[in-house]
Formats: sequence, C-alpha cells, structure tokens
Amino acid sequence: MPSDQGAAPTPFRTSWTADELMSVTFPPTKWAVPGVIAEGLNLLAGPPKVGKSWLSLATAVAVAVAGGGKALEAIKVEPGPVLYLALEDTPRRLQSRMSKVLGDNPAPRGLTLATACETLPRGGDQAIARWLERNPGARMVVIDVFAKIRVTTPPGLSAYDADYTAMSRAKNQADTYGVAVVLVHHVRKMGSDATRKSWQAVTDVGWEHDQFAIYVWRSVRKSGDTKTVKSRRSLRIPVRCVTALKALLDERANGESVGKLSENRVFGTRNETAMTAENVRRDLRIALKSAEGINPAEWTPRELRHSFVSLLSAHDVPIEHISRLVGHTNTLVTEMVYRKQIRPVMQEGATVMDEIFPLAPEP
Repeated sequence: MPSDQGAAPTPFRTSWTADELMSVTFPPTKWAVPGVIAEGLNLLAGPPKVGKSWLSLATAVAVAVAGGGKALEAIKVEPGPVLYLALEDTPRRLQSRMSKVLGDNPAPRGLTLATACETLPRGGDQAIARWLERNPGARMVVIDVFAKIRVTTPPGLSAYDADYTAMSRAKNQADTYGVAVVLVHHVRKMGSDATRKSWQAVTDVGWEHDQFAIYVWRSVRKSGDTKTVKSRRSLRIPVRCVTALKALLDERANGESVGKLSENRVFGTRNETAMTAENVRRDLRIALKSAEGINPAEWTPRELRHSFVSLLSAHDVPIEHISRLVGHTNTLVTEMVYRKQIRPVMQEGATVMDEIFPLAPEP
C-alpha cells in the first residue's frame, strides 16, 4: 500500500465528566450500508466457502460506485471511497472475481484493492491509517481475512486474547476515522468434545493449534485414487514443517516469496500453476546444493521416503508402524526396499528376557 503521509486525524475522545457527557450532542451514526454496516468495527464471520468474500466484495463495489449503488441488491448506499484488502487472493484471481461482480458495469475508481498488508502490530494499522488520511470521505475498509492481519499467538497468550488485541487495533482506527471497518473471519462450528478434538483442515480453522496433519486421500493418478487402500491416510506434521509452512505464508503475505499460493494448493510454480514431478525434483536439488557432502543430481524426492523409513527404524519405531506411515500394504517392502540400516538391532527379545531373568543383586 502507498506510504505517503496525510493530515493527522482529530484524536478520538474517550473520557468526560458526567455533566460533560450529558451535554454533548453526538452526530448521527454513519452507515456504510444502512441498517447493516455502521461506522465502527463490524465482524462478518462464518464457516469457510459460504460466500463471505463474494458478499463483502460485492458490498464494497456497491459503496464505491460514484453515484451510489445498491448493497445486497436492495439497500441504497451513499457513495464514498472503499479500501478492500483481499489478503487471500492473487491479482489474477481478484480480477476474475471483480469481473463477475461488475458484469457489464465499469469498475469504480473509488475502490482501492490490495492483496498484501503487514499485520496490524507490525505496521498494517499505519498503512490503513495513511489511506484513510488520503481519503477523508472514506465509507468502509474491508479486511479479508482477519487471520492475515493478526500476528501469530505469542507463547502464553490464548488465541482469544490475541484476537481481542488485534480487533482492538482495528476498532481504534474505525473510531478515530469514523469509518466502517469490516473484518471477514473464518469460524467453524464445533459440536461434541470428540468433534473438537478431531483433525480439521487448517484452511478451515487457522494456525492457532498445537498439532497439524496432512490428509493423503487423493493422488494425481488418472482415477484420482491412491495406489492402494493403505495409501489413504492422515499424518501429523512435525513442528519443524509447520514452522516452515507458517514462515512461507508470512513471506507470501509480505510479497517476499517468489512462489505463488495458487487456489487450493500449498505450493505452485512462478506462473501460479500446479507443480509437475520435474518441478519438484528441480526444487529439491536446488535446496540440496547448500548441504555438504551431497551430490544433488543423485537425489530425487523418493529418496526422502527411504531416509524417513531409515531414521524412524534407527529410533526404535516398530516396522509395522513405519509401514502404515508410508502407506505400504505390508512390512516386507518397507523392510527390504526402504530401510537402509545395515544391521538394525532387534532389542525386544533381550529386553523381555532381562525382565524375566534379572540378575541377582550383588551382595
């Protein structure tokens, strides 16, 4: 977002004596959408994939139309500048959505669109404030989605407290500038304790959790199915991988990453297309160039499965468990093909025998 400065806003008063408060005449409430979205902080929350982004984008377009449009196809709105932060979109995807929303109508000049913004505590609130200062008649700011502008929950702070802190910053801006700020937020309705403890997609429930998993239920095969029935499985992701994925998403949000986050994909090519097997091999070999004692040309992604099996075996994970993790139909392939230990030490027999026939304590 542009960073040029504007005039400082009038400070928002927060305290009075009782007689002062009763003598104040407050101006009428300003509505971005009469009866629906008022000045101040507004929360548009719901499960993912129910149309929140489409609704908020269509409303933003209606408000930004020069002559004023109709929000929700029925409510006449007063026109004014609108800032829409589409933080989960690429410019191409946003253009596609705009085309569908506009139809044959011209694009409104009063609508500013951005696909990247710092988190609020790290300068995002200042960037939004600068836009509001350049647009004193602004009617609305839409932040889609809220999770993109709040920081990762610090250790010792609950997700609720982190949400409250981030929302407080947004509310302060809404109050200071007398503008409607709409936070688009993903929520997921949870029922029983069993449901709350079950694995849920990170795209549905966000990153504020202790454990994460990857679902291996489909493949790129022509049929879309996995190689075997046992290949369909859900695997918990190690903390190191979760940290790397969070860092990658932060880089993309800040425009620091070259790779693009294509729709429904974790990784994409520079052209926002699905990665082929050759793309994956190339990227792996590029990463391995910095590892000492390794010839990247000798490695393929499949080698990582061999390493995974061997490392788990070396740390005493039963071969049956390893076989399930890698999706093998039986342990024979796991043990004879993938495990690369020269002589894995079988300790179970000796351990049990030592328990049955312990040595007598020395006198």
